[in-house]
Amino acid sequence: MFYAANFNAYVHKKVILTVGVVGTPQLLMLSGIGQQVHFDELGIAVVQSLPVGQNLQDSPGYFSLHCSSNYVRLSETWDKIFADYLERHGTLTIAFNAEAIAYVSAPSSGLPEIELILIPSNNSNSFVTIAFHYTDENFNAISLPLN
Repeated sequence: MFYAANFNAYVHKKVILTVGVVGTPQLLMLSGIGQQVHFDELGIAVVQSLPVGQNLQDSPGYFSLHCSSNYVRLSETWDKIFADYLERHGTLTIAFNAEAIAYVSAPSSGLPEIELILIPSNNSNSFVTIAFHYTDENFNAISLPLN
């Protein structure tokens, strides 16, 4: 529902419908698509038996300590930036501005279960700004002014 209005859609071909990480499995299961065993417990007819919702991967974010200095990086030319990239170092070799990535596993499994991505806490990276809704207002709310 959008502004308390109902919308109907009619199609003659296949439709892919998503309503988010949690909503999509729920919608599929309400439509009879999911694991047979769950429907059998409730006496619901199954349209298609599939492992719906079995690959949920949560991506929480935590914004914390922000440090800065008066260090100013000199502007580099595109030729220099590209040359550094070809040598496998420099600005363009940092994936979406992540400074470090770590994988953590429980002792019992031995398989990576948690992925930690450390991203500089600034509001100058478009990936961070878009993906995490990291606006100037958000940034200023968690950052203390530098004196």
